[in-house]
Amino acid sequence: MITSPNKQFIENKRKKSDMVSLINGLSKEQLMPICIEILQKNPEQRKLEDIQIIQAATKDIEFFQQVYNEQGEQMLKECLKRMTIEMFEEDDVVFEQGDKPQSFYIILSGSVSVYINKTPIIEHKELELNKAERIKKRSFFTKKISMGQSFGELAFLNDSVRSASIICDSECILAVLSKKDYKDVLQKAQENKLRQQIKDFHSCLKQHQISPKLLDILFLAFQSSHYQFRQAVYYQGQLSKQEIYLVQSGEFVICQSNDGFYSPKKQTSQIALLQKGQIFGDHESFNNIDKRQQSVFCNSENGIALKIQLSCLIQRLQTTNEMHLYEQLKNICLQREQVRLDRQQKQISQDENLLIDMKYVKKRDLTYQVKRVRSARRNTFNIRSPLQIVEDVIRNKKLKMIIDLIFNQEWQAHQDQTFLN
Repeated sequence: MITSPNKQFIENKRKKSDMVSLINGLSKEQLMPICIEILQKNPEQRKLEDIQIIQAATKDIEFFQQVYNEQGEQMLKECLKRMTIEMFEEDDVVFEQGDKPQSFYIILSGSVSVYINKTPIIEHKELELNKAERIKKRSFFTKKISMGQSFGELAFLNDSVRSASIICDSECILAVLSKKDYKDVLQKAQENKLRQQIKDFHSCLKQHQISPKLLDILFLAFQSSHYQFRQAVYYQGQLSKQEIYLVQSGEFVICQSNDGFYSPKKQTSQIALLQKGQIFGDHESFNNIDKRQQSVFCNSENGIALKIQLSCLIQRLQTTNEMHLYEQLKNICLQREQVRLDRQQKQISQDENLLIDMKYVKKRDLTYQVKRVRSARRNTFNIRSPLQIVEDVIRNKKLKMIIDLIFNQEWQAHQDQTFLN
């Protein structure tokens, strides 16, 4: 039996509709095992239905959302078609610093940590140490990369060996694109995106006169966080964790309650408005203060702040023999905080003087003085001696007796009249 083209088209459309309904009826937990099984297949053997299942299972993954938004659905499907999968256990090494780059990775589940070798490299020859432990001994922790994020593209961009080691924090499922597939599908868009990120990072710190090489090294160490209007970066009194922040975009405001300062009322005041390239959170870190002295909120529709732990920053600067930058940043912080403190104390003095002036004006006010005199007179005339109080009591009792007598007489007359009638 020969099927007409129209009937074949209708049949294919029906099957496609049935597949979409089936996929939509499955939860993410049900889709992921199927997705893993498909990714273990040879990419050349995957059908359109397989791509649809992978797309549905990974629709909440941040990386794939960005590809869809920036490059369109067709490019996303091409990426999904070429992907393979690799699974790792906790403390497995994905790749080591100095390795030749072979793959690009997207984290489907789990998280990994980034480690960079200390300079000079200290070799640990203890036989009992496994590969991950040896890397951790001779390196310092830089940052964590979580589910939905990607890594491994920097070596492709610079056409160099791996600049860091990646170790799994837990069991990880990684989607993988080979170097060739990455270049065919994503390289141009990802390179432009990464170059723009590095350029933005350089522009944020250009005022501190840091060498481009050191900026490239620091770029790997900073973690970015996105904020919305009025969302808090941290609150006053919160543990500081020795983290320093850098404004990449948007606007942030520093606020402080007046606890510990003289003020007629407890209130929160704005200390400073921060824009691109400005640093905050360093006061507590440089002075080893456990708790945040101020609160910081996003003051624009959207804002991005980069953060780094002080210990990580120091390690990076020591590695590159740039510790003079640490002293430079610390001095800038101390000067800035002193200016803010002086301004705050000046404002408090103005508030105190205003309060004193208001009291003085009130005392000199004629209406206020008249009210005080009248009040004093009223209080004076209202004062009564004990004899006057006794006389008032006797007078009131006599008045009550007279009223009772009159009432009784009228009542008796009423009764007599009733009897006579």
